[in-house]
Amino acid sequence: MSLKNNNNKDYDYNLANNFNELAGGTKKKCEIINQLEASIKKNVIPSVISMQELKSVLSNIKRVDTPIFLNPDTTTWLDVARHGKARQNLEYTTIEKHLRSARFMETHKVPVDFKNLNVENVIKHFDYRIEVEKATRDALRHERDAIYMFLRAYKLFTKEWREYLKLPKKQGGLKAPFVLMPWQVNKLFHGIYGNTIYENVLGQTIVFTLINFGMRPPSEIINLNLENLNISKNGAGYIWIVEDKKGDIQRQYFPYDKKVLSSKVYRTPLNYINTWRDNVKNEKSGNALFLQSNGERITGKWLRDHITYNGKEIVQDNRFKLYTCRHTFATYYYDWTKDIKEVARRLGHSKTDSVDHYIGICNDLKTQVGKGNLFDKALRQKNKKNYFGGKPKKRLSTKKGTISKSFSRWPVWARQDLNLRPTGYEPVAPPV
Repeated sequence: MSLKNNNNKDYDYNLANNFNELAGGTKKKCEIINQLEASIKKNVIPSVISMQELKSVLSNIKRVDTPIFLNPDTTTWLDVARHGKARQNLEYTTIEKHLRSARFMETHKVPVDFKNLNVENVIKHFDYRIEVEKATRDALRHERDAIYMFLRAYKLFTKEWREYLKLPKKQGGLKAPFVLMPWQVNKLFHGIYGNTIYENVLGQTIVFTLINFGMRPPSEIINLNLENLNISKNGAGYIWIVEDKKGDIQRQYFPYDKKVLSSKVYRTPLNYINTWRDNVKNEKSGNALFLQSNGERITGKWLRDHITYNGKEIVQDNRFKLYTCRHTFATYYYDWTKDIKEVARRLGHSKTDSVDHYIGICNDLKTQVGKGNLFDKALRQKNKKNYFGGKPKKRLSTKKGTISKSFSRWPVWARQDLNLRPTGYEPVAPPV
């Protein structure tokens, strides 16, 4: 199975938000700044600095205190980050992504010298990435945008950069969004996403939340906190979604059915909180909703390594990516409402121009699946020979090694959902 070349895989640093450690106020913030300044002497962001710590440093930056331009010979990357926030109006996650890309480029086999940025040096780096490493257009775009942030800070950004620093042409793109069939969605709900039961449950819950709520991955899902959920005793409620890409504005989301928010049958957010989250919670967890096995907040890298990587195998289509879940939600939600304006509102769009294509996709999909709501078809599949949905009809025996006959015929990925992995079976592992 071929995978995209991604410059984040080997150089991603921990993005876990550590709220407990940040509770020290001004004194703690000064310690963080000193640690950052000391660690960036060689213009390399250290792996111990979290996204939340970087955000804490940049949260109170004032334009009047920020130089209009920086001197590349004396400045640090933290100064560039401050400039990006105050002068270039960049969001925290964008700055973090640019710094990560910059670190990758500076430590690359064909490195980019950020103290002496010039077109020839960068083009040589891009040539190697394209010809030898087969880097994708998106990977190079991230690197180019990171360079632009530094150039603007150094007052070096000219027309020459736009003229010569060209990205490769799009190759083999999709004309319309890739949308999953209900049986593919059902397999994702019960898929294998790691080497432990907890990682499988976490991956299943995140996929379930993405497809049934339509959040933007990865930012809107990794930034969810416990206080973003408001659920009553009868299971009704809503989620506050923070739109990181739009200046941290929030939108209140009422699910199309409370069962996808709080049902005990499915991998709902409430089910995860009540049953699984406390198993890994520690002093690093803070108030993050979804936690990795080590207790830290999930990151974009975790989502790529576990869900994107294994999702391609689960749905048997190498075009699968995190955004496929959002496209699938939009299509299914149009089937639910038949109101394209409501679909746009749910996705956080003010206009329908970018979502009108879901009408045709939904109509094409319905010709194959027939009558019935697409969300419900994805939640429960009747043919257990091919996929598994809902609860098993018979309870498993308490005696070791005995299971119901019908359960023994379920596919491997369905049995893995209940920790009954066959002997000798090795689940798909994330890339190293």
